[in-house]
Amino acid sequence: MILVILTAIVSVGILLIIVVFSCVMYFRARRLNPYNRTREKLESAIAAARDNYYYVKEQIKQLEAEKLAVQQIIDKKEAMEKFINDFQKDYDDKKLLIDKMNEDIKEITSKLQAADDDLKTKNEELTELQENQHKLDKEIKDQQEKHDSLITEINKKNDQINELDKQIEGLKIQVDNLRLDIQKLKEEKNSLERQTEEARAKSQEVQTQYEQGRQKLEKLTTDLEASKIQWAKEEGREKAEKTRWEDLDRPYFDKGAIPMKDEDEESMLNGFKEALKDSNIIFSDRTINAFHTSLKAEDASPLVVLAGISGTGKSLLPSLYARAFGMNFLSVAVQPRWDSPQDMFGFYNYMQNRYKATELSRMLWQFDIFNNKAEVIKKYPTEDSLPMNIVLLDEMNLARVEYYFSDMLSKLEQRRSISDKFDDDVRKTAEIEIEGGSIGDSESARRLFVDSNTLFVGTMNEDETTQTLSDKVMDRANVLRFGMPESINAKMDNDVFFKKYPDDGRYMQYSSWKKLCKEKKLHPDLMERLDSIVTELNQNMAKINHPFAYRVWRSIETYVSMYPGADKDPASFNAALADQIEMKILPKLNGVDMSESAVSDVLRSMLGTIEKVKDDELTKIFSEVISSRNSNTFFQWKGVSR
Repeated sequence: MILVILTAIVSVGILLIIVVFSCVMYFRARRLNPYNRTREKLESAIAAARDNYYYVKEQIKQLEAEKLAVQQIIDKKEAMEKFINDFQKDYDDKKLLIDKMNEDIKEITSKLQAADDDLKTKNEELTELQENQHKLDKEIKDQQEKHDSLITEINKKNDQINELDKQIEGLKIQVDNLRLDIQKLKEEKNSLERQTEEARAKSQEVQTQYEQGRQKLEKLTTDLEASKIQWAKEEGREKAEKTRWEDLDRPYFDKGAIPMKDEDEESMLNGFKEALKDSNIIFSDRTINAFHTSLKAEDASPLVVLAGISGTGKSLLPSLYARAFGMNFLSVAVQPRWDSPQDMFGFYNYMQNRYKATELSRMLWQFDIFNNKAEVIKKYPTEDSLPMNIVLLDEMNLARVEYYFSDMLSKLEQRRSISDKFDDDVRKTAEIEIEGGSIGDSESARRLFVDSNTLFVGTMNEDETTQTLSDKVMDRANVLRFGMPESINAKMDNDVFFKKYPDDGRYMQYSSWKKLCKEKKLHPDLMERLDSIVTELNQNMAKINHPFAYRVWRSIETYVSMYPGADKDPASFNAALADQIEMKILPKLNGVDMSESAVSDVLRSMLGTIEKVKDDELTKIFSEVISSRNSNTFFQWKGVSR
């Protein structure tokens, strides 16, 4: 159809060119008419004097008629513009010859009676003109052949257009067949998903049996080694007890520390942003506000994920933030082979009867004032005096996050349900058990409680080598998108930043952080607007069987209430709400079939709701996603790069 429209447009253009050229030639012909009449009178006079001269006049008339025929043929040409210009030049030359001939005719008329020899000369000139006329006839014939060739080519193109129309009809039939195939594939997908769930259940059962077998094997190995080296001896037992937790007990941060004075949140954030700009480290204010708020909202969403292409500063931002806000910073490089919590926290070596700790487990144990109280209170007498820490799981999706971090994520979330952290039995539900040897040992295990003074951030490169995040992780995380930088010529100067925030041992106390994290009460109008928009979105999502529950609502409310300025600035409120819609709600639509009319209606309704948030970028990206349903059948939310 597009080819037909283009052909029609080209044809109209050709006709317009032909009409314009015809008008030009017509007015030229009108200007020549007076001269032609004068010439005809002269030719009549000559014909009366001499019959031979009449023959010359007839030849001239024939030449003019042939010239008009040539002009009519040229009017029908579009692609012969260059030739027409050349022909016009040649025609002007011929016209000059005709004018010269007219002057000769006048001279002949005056001298005809006295000079027959002059008439013979003029006849020779007419003969030469006839030769020129024959040449012109040949050129006209060549142009006629080219015109016929052009007509033939146009006919071929029309045949091709007809053939393409037939092919389009065939493709329409293929599209209908593909839709039927897609429906069949959906049914097969549903069947495969059921089979996958069954296989996953069987795999879990096998994994449990494997774990039980491994534990039995380790116990047998331990018993065998114990019998060989006679661990029953008291001297050996005392040595083992002394060295069992030696690696875990080594402090990770061993430098001195000075508590920072409390500052208001606005001053700290503005100082951080100014230091970044002075150092030519480019992060938008929107990104910094979102990252800062996501860390504060860790009680509702205990994980902050920084996603995007490599080299956009995802790992840099947390480290600079920790430096500016006086927090300990630990970067943990996730490995593709990670498949259990032991990869994060370490393992017990039964051969050496020692626990092999990781940097993360050593750091968490160093500040666990509940289970390692005797050591921690030597430096930090109360929970509120503990330092703030940021743990960065660098490239966290190189391995399946659910395999190594799922248990940890659940424990972090369970902290909210603890009524009294100082009650060992109550706190136990949110603690991580560290394996410590065989059951018969006097100190078989340790427990680790990760308090809210430790914040978790993960970076995620979105390419073909990485894993996607599950719904469980997405529900418990705030995901920030890092897009392509506006400028790649910026040269960072970290020295400027480090000069403003020197490593002088100052640290932010947990009590200071809790003051920053205090939720601000939103104005009733803003609270009503928040409830209205989120409820409207949830009602629409329920229509396509994708509603969300209290956890998501609580996360959204917490984030918005903690966002800088959201309690009094409508623009900040809109930014916070837009962040949560793109982080918490829209990812739940991934995989929805947009080709279904009911789904399409819901998405358009959601677009109207999102427009109320007044975030142009979010509205634009969501509109582009739902408008791409002709090329992308299933909804795929990539987020908004700020």
